[in-house]
Amino acid sequence: MSQQPEMQPPGPPGGDVTRDLTGTPFPLGDWGEPAERLDELYRWVESNALRTVEWYLSDRVWKRRAARVLRIGTAAGVVAGPRCPCST
Repeated sequence: MSQQPEMQPPGPPGGDVTRDLTGTPFPLGDWGEPAERLDELYRWVESNALRTVEWYLSDRVWKRRAARVLRIGTAAGVVAGPRCPCST
């Protein structure tokens, strides 16, 4: 069985100004106090999760708006369709 190299996105991780999902390096730390370290890791994961959600939602704004306009246009067309004088 042949081994394939691990695929990585181009460029340095976490340094992308477009704020995409390339990820950031795992934070190094001292495990002398495990409870404090776990709390620090929890805060790190939570902040990255919130950043990811913000990126995802901001990326989808125009799609949600376009979908809303299409739904309103469809509803208006259905309502106005039978009353349109151009109907035969």
